Amino acid sequence: MRQYGAMFPRTALVTGGASGIGAAIVEQWNGVPFERPLARVRTTVDYLRRALAGERVDGGFRLSSPPPEPVPIVLAALRDRMLRLAAETADGAFTNFLPLSGARQVVETFGAPDKELACRFFSVPGSEDEALATATRAFVGYATVPVYSEFFRWLGRAEEIDPVVEAWDAGDRKRALELVPEPLIREIFLLGPYEAQRERLAEFADVGITTAVLAVLAPPGEFPAAIDALAPR
Repeated sequence: MRQYGAMFPRTALVTGGASGIGAAIVEQWNGVPFERPLARVRTTVDYLRRALAGERVDGGFRLSSPPPEPVPIVLAALRDRMLRLAAETADGAFTNFLPLSGARQVVETFGAPDKELACRFFSVPGSEDEALATATRAFVGYATVPVYSEFFRWLGRAEEIDPVVEAWDAGDRKRALELVPEPLIREIFLLGPYEAQRERLAEFADVGITTAVLAVLAPPGEFPAAIDALAPR
C-alpha cells in the first residue's frame, strides 16, 4: 500500500471533540449575532497577527511576552468565500466532513498549494455494521446544521442531503437517520480495517490535503491501537 506518512507533512490524532466558532456557538452560547462572518474573521485575523507580534491592539491589550516566532493562523473553512479568505489572510485552512469526491473542489477553491490545508477525519473501528451506525449518528448531527447543509449542497450533494435535513427539521430524528446516504458516509469516514483507512487517507493526500487530523470514534481503551495503526510510517 502507499505510505501516507511521506504525503502528509503533519498528522495529528485527537481523542475528543472539537468546537469551532460557528453559528450555534456564536449566537446560542455567546449571544453574539452571527452576521458578516467573513468581515469578522478578516478583522480577527488582523487583530491576532498584531497581538501575537507584540503590538498594542484595540482596547489597549498588549502581550507582555510575545512569542519569539510568528504563530501560524489556520482558519476553519468549508465553502468558497471562507476558503479564499483563508488563502489570502491566514497560513492555512481547516476543513471537516469532506467527502473524497469533493476534495478536489475544496483544494482548487483554496488555491494556495504553498499553504497548509488540513482536514479532520473520523476513524471508526469495529465491525462494518457497528462502524456505519456510529458514523451515521455522527454525520446527521453535523449535516443538519445549516453551515454544513450548505457545504454539502455546494459540493453538489443536495439531492442526498435535503431529505435528511427536512426530516430532521420536522422533528423526525429516526427518519433522518434512515435517510442518511450510505455512499456519502463511506466517502467521509474512515471505516473498516486500519490498513484500508490508511489507503483512504493516501487518496486524500494525493488530491492535495496536506495535514490529516484524526479523530477516533472508539472507547478510550482502543486509542493506543489506533495510534499505532494510523501513525505515519
